[in-house]
Amino acid sequence: MIWTDPNPIGMPHMDSKGRIWFHAGSPPRLSDYCKKGSGNPFAENFPMPDGVLPRRLENYDPKTGKFDLLDVCLTPGHLAFGNDKDETVYYNDTAAVPPRMGGVGWVRTRIWDETHDVEKSMGWCPAVIDYNGDGKTGAYTKPDEPIDPKLDRAVDGANGYGFAFNPVDGSLWSAEGEQGQMEPGKIMRYEIGNNPPATCKTEVYEPPFDNPKRPGVEAFLTLGIAVDTNGLVWVALSGSNDLASFDRRKCKGPLNGPTATGQHCPEGWTLYPVPGPKFKGTDIPADYFYHNWLDRFNGLGLGKNVPIINSNGSDSLIAFLPETGKFVTMRVPYPLDFYTRNVDFRIDDPKAGWKGRGLWTGNEEKVIWHLEGGKGNKTSIAHFQIRPDPLAR
Repeated sequence: MIWTDPNPIGMPHMDSKGRIWFHAGSPPRLSDYCKKGSGNPFAENFPMPDGVLPRRLENYDPKTGKFDLLDVCLTPGHLAFGNDKDETVYYNDTAAVPPRMGGVGWVRTRIWDETHDVEKSMGWCPAVIDYNGDGKTGAYTKPDEPIDPKLDRAVDGANGYGFAFNPVDGSLWSAEGEQGQMEPGKIMRYEIGNNPPATCKTEVYEPPFDNPKRPGVEAFLTLGIAVDTNGLVWVALSGSNDLASFDRRKCKGPLNGPTATGQHCPEGWTLYPVPGPKFKGTDIPADYFYHNWLDRFNGLGLGKNVPIINSNGSDSLIAFLPETGKFVTMRVPYPLDFYTRNVDFRIDDPKAGWKGRGLWTGNEEKVIWHLEGGKGNKTSIAHFQIRPDPLAR
């Protein structure tokens, strides 16, 4: 029961109706509208091969106690809501459809509510860059095929993990997970356009790593990703222990074509080394950043657009203050081995000062008895608040 979970669920997000959307285990089948020859334009553009068993996308309505089960085609990973009239819920693909291709999918919840037709409300795009530079994505070579300069090119190892919506331009951003290339890792930008899948576009950016334009820099291992209200992308680099911001507007070269395959925009990255423990007798960081989150609305009390790092190797959340360049470490002293994967905020009373707001996170170890205290430990949640002084009540 610990390791063989019959119906794993995750990534809950709430819509404007108070329903909870999440991914869940799926029955062992692939719907016909996901396959080539079905007439579904998304399936013709990027068909799901037999043997791929995607998770379901589901929602739960606490008012009625009912679940909706949606048999989507691309395997949902992390979720993010857009700000469009259809209240679209987007997700990145974590299945890495062989050979090592990923993508982004979505369900337009307004259309789902009106029709309860999965095929009509759903869509998806593969992770394909405009390699031939013709301004659109068309026929492409797969990662295990020889590169053809006349065709576009699928991104190798594009199985995403961290996922975020850009409120400024409506683009979607995904960070490659640990299952792919750790050094340097990559982030992908997806643009759906007004007529997908014909208007789907993907761009890929790697942290500077052995790049002659940034000599001596080795930034690597992308996992979490977040976007602030100004459209700035934030990534906690788990390998090099940097917090990085990426600004696509700073890129000097082409954003597509045969040179735009990852290391083409080192000038877009700004690195902030995160203070923390190191392995004894070395300069090698001992911390590990599982994920990162963006406090867009001052839920914690340190200001708006403050990045928060899930720092699993040091029992803490680490906040970064962009205006001052300072880090704030919020450590959980007990139990040791506080391991958190995600963060969210809640403002109960905006007029109550620090008492009316805070962050919530969980101790999310699977084998909870490995924490300090041993057998008998139970999972827990933690509430983080910034007090004006240590004795404030």
